Order: sequence, then C-alpha cells, then structure tokens
Amino acid sequence: MKTKLRFKRKLAKYKWLALAAFAAFIFIETQVWLIYRNTQNNRQGIHENTKSVAELREDADNANNAIAAVNGRIDESETASRTNIQNLRGQLNSASSDTWERLAAIEKENKSNLLFTMEGMAKLDKMAHDTALNTDELNNAMLYPSVQISVGTGIGAGIIVYSKPETGGNNFHTYALTAHHVISRAIKRIGAIEIRDKVSVTAFFPDGSSTIFQADIVSYNESKDMAILKICSTDKFNNTAVFMPRAELKNIKPFTGLYAIGCPLGNCPMPSSGELMSKSKFINGENFWMMNAPTIYGNSGGGIFIADTGKLIGISSMICVYDNFISIPVAHLGIMVPPDMIYDWLDSQYYRFLYDNAISKETCETERKEARKTTPEIVRVTWEY
Repeated sequence: MKTKLRFKRKLAKYKWLALAAFAAFIFIETQVWLIYRNTQNNRQGIHENTKSVAELREDADNANNAIAAVNGRIDESETASRTNIQNLRGQLNSASSDTWERLAAIEKENKSNLLFTMEGMAKLDKMAHDTALNTDELNNAMLYPSVQISVGTGIGAGIIVYSKPETGGNNFHTYALTAHHVISRAIKRIGAIEIRDKVSVTAFFPDGSSTIFQADIVSYNESKDMAILKICSTDKFNNTAVFMPRAELKNIKPFTGLYAIGCPLGNCPMPSSGELMSKSKFINGENFWMMNAPTIYGNSGGGIFIADTGKLIGISSMICVYDNFISIPVAHLGIMVPPDMIYDWLDSQYYRFLYDNAISKETCETERKEARKTTPEIVRVTWEY
C-alpha cells in the first residue's frame, strides 16, 4: 500500500512536471513562431525598404541628372547672357558715342541758332525802332495835316490829303476831306438850284502859327457823311496825310492801335489814342467802323490814323449817345467812315487822285467831264461835284 501510494505520488509529481514541460514547450514554440513571424516581417520590411532605397537612389540619380541638365542650361544661359551683355555694352558704347556726337552737334547748332535768333531779334528791334514814328514824324504825319473847319458858329475838323502843283505851272491845288455834317450848313437849296457857301479852314504849322483860308465844297455825300473841300490858295501845304494802300486794309483788325485827330470843343487839332473796336456798324444802310479813341464835338471830320505807321484810314463821323432823361455822349464809342467807303466814294466822284498817286488830277478831271456829257441835265444837279 505504501509502495502504491508512493507510486501515485511520484506519478502525480511527474504529471505536473510533464504539464510544466509541455507548457514550457508550447511557450517556447510560440515565442519561436513569434520570432519567426517578426523576422519574416522584418525581412519583408527590409526588402521593401531596400526597394524604396533603390527607388530613392534612382529618383536621386534622376534628380541629379535634371540638376546637371539645369546647370548646363544655366551655364549656357550665363554664357549667352555674358555674350549679350558684351554685345549690349558694345552697342551702348557705340550709341553713347553717337549720342554725345549728336548732342555736341545739336549744341553747336543751338548755339548757332541762338546767335542767329539774337541777331534776328536785334535786327527786328532795330527795324521796329527805325519804323516806329518819333514825335516829330507823328506831328508831320497826323497833326499838321489836320485843319479846323468853321461854318457859322459850328466847328469841326478836316484833313489835308493833297497839295500838288498844276501841270506846267507853279500854283498848287490843295484838297481836304471832312464830314458832311460839318459843312452841311454851308449848303442851301432853292428849288433845283443848290448854293454852296465857302467855309473857313484854319491850318496850323510847325512853328506854332496858323492861317485861315477859304475853301469850296466840291463834292459831298450825306449818307456816307463825307465831303471834299478845295482850299482857295495857290501855296503849297508841306504836310499832307497819306492813305493806307487798299492792299493793306485786310491787315486792319480789332485791337489795331489808332489815333484820332480833331478839334475837340473848338480847340486846335489834338490827338487821342485808342483801338479799333468793330468793323461792322450799320447806320442808314451804310457800314461804318467803331473805335474807342475818345472823341467829342469838334472831332467830327478829323482823320483817323494807324498808330504805328501814321497812315490815314478813316474820318471821324459821330459818337454814340445814351438817351435817358437827357442825352449823354459816350466819347469812347466813336464811329468813323472806313477806308474802303472813302476809296469807293472818291472813285465814284472821279477824285481817285486824292489817294492814288498813280492817277493824275488831270486824268480824273477828263473822266469827270466825259461823265457829265453823258448825264441828262435833270440828273446833273444830283451829281456830287
């Protein structure tokens, strides 16, 4: 019994040892399997990593090749850029040289032009100084040809425009222009007969003296406000007004400087200055000009002259009047007979020689006599002789 009991105890002991050994075996196998599996996984990872490394190496090689290609292109670009820069520098140097040469030429030309301009301006200044009238010339051209005209108690002005000897003789014929309304009181009509009284003309001379002459009214026009007087003297008048040529009339425009010469309020001839204001002022169907040179009673019939040249371009006719409760004359709104109207009227009366030196007095008188022959007697009294 004791032996059997010992055997069972030993058998139980070995059973637990066997179980322990089996458990140890299972544990070892499990660990071995886990190690194997980890090893396989590691191998696969290593393989994959190796493949990835190879791919990375290939990518790196490709990248290096691309970098090398880019570097090559950069080198080529740098070489081309250097070449272009060198070419550009050469071109710039050449252009700079040409530019400096051109600048030098331009500067030289500018200096020449400046010198030429300065010389031209000096010449123009000299010409302007030479052509500008001094006070003596202004007096001779405008003031001394001006006369005072008296009819009864009325006083106006006029301009001597012609004083030349008769052909083959020593006696001078002298004519003056004035406004019709200045001498209108000397014209009387009795039926078909017209009587023209002589008018008094006072001439003023450079030495300060004056002389009164008688004058005949040889022609007039009421609507145009013009009249021609012939001075009853065989003496020469040294100062006569000079008309502006017809060809130069187109140059007269508003703002052109003017002098108005007249006998304001019965004084001796005096100048007033101003400008042409308008070339269009219609009165009773006639086109007059306007100026702002101050004029007043006594200026009527006086000459209007270009300030720069002293040439005669008109006759003072009237001034504007402001009517309210009383009439107020506006002295700076003067109305003048324009030059083209004067020329046309003198032509129609065969007195062209008064403004045109190319036509003689004798030629105009012959034309006038021929015109009278063909004019019926009943019309003859209306002719402005």
